[in-house]
Amino acid sequence: MYIIAELTGVVTEMLLAHIYFNGFFTKRSRPWWAMGSAYIVSGIILALLSFVPNASFLRLAFYAIALLLIAYSFFSASIIQAIYASISYCCLYVLNEMLIFGLFSLFHIDAQTIISYGQTRAICIIISHMLLWLCVLIVLAITKRKRTAITLPFLLTLTPGYIAGIILGLSFCQQVLSGDERMSVPVLVSAIGLLYLNIVIILYAERAKSASDQKLQAELAEHHYAMQEQYYTQLRSEQEETRAMFHDINKYMQAMRTLAAEGNAVDVNQMMAETQELFDSLTTVVDVGNSVVSVILNEYREITEDADIPFNFDVSVPPNLGISAVDLYVLLGNTLDNAIEACQSLPIEERYIRIQMRIYHNILFYQIENPYAEGYLQCSRGKNHGYGLQNVRKCVEKHDGHMSVSQNDNKFILSMRLNGCVPIDCQLLENTHLSV
Repeated sequence: MYIIAELTGVVTEMLLAHIYFNGFFTKRSRPWWAMGSAYIVSGIILALLSFVPNASFLRLAFYAIALLLIAYSFFSASIIQAIYASISYCCLYVLNEMLIFGLFSLFHIDAQTIISYGQTRAICIIISHMLLWLCVLIVLAITKRKRTAITLPFLLTLTPGYIAGIILGLSFCQQVLSGDERMSVPVLVSAIGLLYLNIVIILYAERAKSASDQKLQAELAEHHYAMQEQYYTQLRSEQEETRAMFHDINKYMQAMRTLAAEGNAVDVNQMMAETQELFDSLTTVVDVGNSVVSVILNEYREITEDADIPFNFDVSVPPNLGISAVDLYVLLGNTLDNAIEACQSLPIEERYIRIQMRIYHNILFYQIENPYAEGYLQCSRGKNHGYGLQNVRKCVEKHDGHMSVSQNDNKFILSMRLNGCVPIDCQLLENTHLSV
């Protein structure tokens, strides 16, 4: 049983390290078997060191070096970030051991007797790793550098199980020290079962969250594809109308020359009016240089036009922003949906939406402004308005950006910046000022 507990502890440590790194960094494009082999080799050496007497510091040093190499080789971490992640995790590991000894003192348990080889050391390992799970998950829930299922409310539902497992383990230690070992094996199995159950719950929640995010990404990508197809269809239609218009204008010009030569001013003015109607009948297709942004703005130009909302945008962006089409749709789509909803609560003459988008030194700056009716923000709580801003905030955090909201004089201004954008090498496009 002791050997099983030691091996279970090593496997738990490697799983926790993986979850810890995965919470801070994205994975590099490495073969899965390479990462798996690194974890297995590290785990085997850790397991061997666990059976060596008085090798705690040697084991901790190897653990830190192994985690550093794994973080640097298989996650998108620089050498400095890998060192920091490895040291921070090992500090958490040491802090956890100190908490265990503190619990032993609180329950009046002799720590030296407990950590000696035998069933008591096995239950000590189980208690230690249950507490380590809780510590790591709390750190991830607080920092939350990426979207994750591990949140503080979620951990609150698991905390009773952790507390029960720890108390069960401490009670087992007290029972063994008192000389009563009748229930030692069942209690030990129950403690291992609680640890396993919590591991399964966490991994299942992460898998469910990942599947949900992938489904959302697929839906947004499909919607963007449909918008793009509509955009290019409209663009082709606009080009055909333009060619037909110039063909008709050519005819009108020839007719006007003839009428002007005859001195027929009335017919010339009538033909000029018909020519002007041809220009006015053409629809406007938005083109700001970036195909994705153009597609999104083109769709919302039509929506705002149907809703009688003046839509002004000042956009200067390169063809390549370094941001996925789905993320751009989350940012622009959600903020424009909220702005349209807010404007619809106002009279037509008070409505407007203004957006600005710039890229400067690999940073994308975006701002949207719109008015809202008195009391609108209170009435909008509980609708999709709040969820839209939550999705925008998560997307901004994903790109290590910042978002701020200003609400003054019934005017809503949302500003954000996104880091890591990649402009094209050539000179940025000239500012495109379009107003619909």
